[in-house]
Amino acid sequence: MARQWYAYTLVAMVAVAVALAGYLGWQRHLAERENRQVELAVEYAEVVKLAERSDLEPAQALRRLKAAGATAVLFKEQVLADLEGRQVWVKSGEELLAEPAFAGLAGEIKPNYTYLLTRYPDIQERAAAALEVKSRDGVAQRLDVDGRLFLVGTLLTRGELASIGLGFPDADLDLVTGEGMRLILQVRSWTPVREGSVAQVFQPLLRYREHISTLLFNDYMLPGYPKGTVALAEQVQKLGVPVGLVEFFPQKGLNELALSLGKDAVRLHSIPAREMGSMTPQRAVDRFVLAATERNMRVLFVRLFLKSDSPDWITSNEEYLSTLRDALAGEGFVFGPAKPFSGLPSSRIYLMVMGLGVIAGGMLLMRAIGLAAAGLALGLLGALLWAALLAMGYTLPGAKLMALAASVVYPTLGVMTFQKERGYTAMGSAVRLVLASSVSLVGAVLVVGLLADLSFMLKINQFSGVKATHAVPLALLAFVYTLWPLRARWMEWIKKFLDTPITMRYILLGAVVAAAAGIFLTRTGNDGTALVSGLELKMRWFLDQTLAVRPRTKEFLIGHPFLMLSFYMGYRHRRLPLVLLGAIGQTSLVNTFTHIHTPLTVSLLRSVNGLWVGILLGLLLILAYQGLERAVRRHVPSARNEARYQ
Repeated sequence: MARQWYAYTLVAMVAVAVALAGYLGWQRHLAERENRQVELAVEYAEVVKLAERSDLEPAQALRRLKAAGATAVLFKEQVLADLEGRQVWVKSGEELLAEPAFAGLAGEIKPNYTYLLTRYPDIQERAAAALEVKSRDGVAQRLDVDGRLFLVGTLLTRGELASIGLGFPDADLDLVTGEGMRLILQVRSWTPVREGSVAQVFQPLLRYREHISTLLFNDYMLPGYPKGTVALAEQVQKLGVPVGLVEFFPQKGLNELALSLGKDAVRLHSIPAREMGSMTPQRAVDRFVLAATERNMRVLFVRLFLKSDSPDWITSNEEYLSTLRDALAGEGFVFGPAKPFSGLPSSRIYLMVMGLGVIAGGMLLMRAIGLAAAGLALGLLGALLWAALLAMGYTLPGAKLMALAASVVYPTLGVMTFQKERGYTAMGSAVRLVLASSVSLVGAVLVVGLLADLSFMLKINQFSGVKATHAVPLALLAFVYTLWPLRARWMEWIKKFLDTPITMRYILLGAVVAAAAGIFLTRTGNDGTALVSGLELKMRWFLDQTLAVRPRTKEFLIGHPFLMLSFYMGYRHRRLPLVLLGAIGQTSLVNTFTHIHTPLTVSLLRSVNGLWVGILLGLLLILAYQGLERAVRRHVPSARNEARYQ
């Protein structure tokens, strides 16, 4: 009776934790559902190029692109290459002194300086102000020739000048805002960052604060990182706009800045310029829609198709943008400035309760192995350590650690609970798969609750231990089903194992197993699609087009069918590979929910699709096994009297 109450108490603890985690998951779902506004941005430099090719003024091209769906224009902070040849010329001081036109400035031009020449006084002022802030000596010499030609002198060489940001063109910014489009500004970094220089760089941007929708940074390291993050955050706060987190482009200091701003950030997706040559408009549309629907991207930076063989750039890009706009609208998105997600409720008490649910699951797992007493002792110790961790303020690492534990414990518990020596019917196996997956989903819900924070939704923080969530449950199951039953004779078994001669067959088998494990772990992770074959990519495309959300290959094609087959056949030591293959689906199911930047409904649909498709394939696999079993019994006399159930 005491044992029953012990189990009931643990289950009740899990139920309370799941209810709380489910509430937090629902709050996250509401935040995701309410945030459906997407910004479609084009780059101004490409708009100018498009206008020139189409014999239009930039304003005319902007109007047509806006009508097709563009809502914002991205400006990269200009560098010398953007101005040289049209608005700016570069000469050394020695070259200028050799020209008669500059004879009147002979006493002021310095031969060791590099000079920028322009006919536009606003460009002179902008370049000089930038160089005073960003050059090593903080000096920029201003000269002019009869008010017709304006010079900026600096000690920087031409090569050093090439990477210096020279600010943003006010006339072009005014043109865009005059057309009713928003601005996305991308600021370049510089060194050294002196005290007050960040404020000087941001000061000219304040007049556009009502028109800027997102602020981006251009380089791998933000200005002033790591010591200048606070000063940078102060200036961004004055602008009152979110910072953009560019997907697949990690920038040192950006996560710290976003956290300093209270997670006032939005995610941005773009197709790299190097991929545009082989990209088609339809593939680009599919990619942007997937980014918005499955990864919560709210700024889509749309590079235009400017291929030399295209006869009509403006019309083809209008069609491209309108197709993208309609596809996003069909998914329920509206268009406007990207907004950060609303906050989620959080509390150390919440974390404590959910952590106890994970610990209770671990105690249930220990009980299933036959170590209830040890599980109780470890559970009490774990609860004390968990409380101490939270009391000391280690909430973030604690939540990540407990989420990792949940993703290991519950898939293992789900497989062990329903894997019996005697097999089930085909439909019974399907039912057991659903039940085992339900246990795994308990772990998934706890992961969702433990990581219910905007920093995970924005991918500022990530779930840690993806490979461990796939490998550790398999290792635990292998241990429980093979070594644990031999615990009374471990020393004898180890001696016998060490004395076993190794043949080439076992070496080759070990190499195959190691290679398979390596491939399996390589294909796991938060990023990348390593070792994905062309055939699998085609299958993924087909599933994307057929189902609302594509299920994971590890679940519907490997894990779920083989777990059903292992339930059908019943457990024997020689059938351990079936159990381990089946467990892959359960670990993958929980891992799906560790991608907090993916909308919760997408993760849920992915898992449901994987389950029902996996059940269908599992039934086919069982039918194939039955046919093979009948064929073997007909042709192998020794097998005719063997029963599947022993």
